[in-house]
Amino acid sequence: MTSSVSFRIGLVTSAILLSSIASFGNTISLGFTSLPSAQGWSFGGGGISCPLPESTLYSVSGGALHQNTLGCGGGFGSNTSGAGYQMNGVIASSQPFTIAVRTRVTAENTFYGGSVSHTGLGFGAEVNGKEYFIALGGGTIFGADGSTNGFAGRVLSTSFDTSLYHSYLLSVALGGAYTLSVDGTAIASGSGVATSPTVNDLFFGDASSRANAQGDYASYVFRQGSVVTPEPCTLALLGTGMLGLVWRTRRKAA
Repeated sequence: MTSSVSFRIGLVTSAILLSSIASFGNTISLGFTSLPSAQGWSFGGGGISCPLPESTLYSVSGGALHQNTLGCGGGFGSNTSGAGYQMNGVIASSQPFTIAVRTRVTAENTFYGGSVSHTGLGFGAEVNGKEYFIALGGGTIFGADGSTNGFAGRVLSTSFDTSLYHSYLLSVALGGAYTLSVDGTAIASGSGVATSPTVNDLFFGDASSRANAQGDYASYVFRQGSVVTPEPCTLALLGTGMLGLVWRTRRKAA
């Protein structure tokens, strides 16, 4: 009888602790051994101006995703109007979130009149009627600014060589404010741009309509919520539960 009770207590204790450890937090990460479309992302194919397949515009090798939309593009969107990736319905509207991307831009197309918009490579999200985006190129980091009209945004920094890999962290708080950190240092803040209140998505890739880019992504991680790390006492309790299971198994075998 005693062994049965110990077994049940161990089983319940272990199940509760394992459930609490695994159930908190939402993380979406890309592994660059396959294209994002093989990992649950939707690809937009460049629209009328660039009806090219994903395998022409993006490739994977050496643990990185390579983008080459030079002379192509159309912005993010459906399969008829985009040259990037989207994942819909994955952001909880009641929680802040972060997007961490390690990337670089190695070439850009010119824009109207020979200028460059620096939006040919970027990433962001849309939730709660706000759009947050970061775009890169030519030593310029461009970002959303709710005080401006539409996608224009503003220059956040010109202090980084965007042709080299940097780690970008977009941290979005409830209420629409965001902070951008580069290589672990906060460099700018702003607010999301107004968008449809029903849109909920993550996106990355070619963010432009005409000025396009070539570049590489070494990592991509979206995080939201809290990931529980067990304290020593919690680990000890979990170990006690598992020992109960082992003891019961050995006693039954004997």
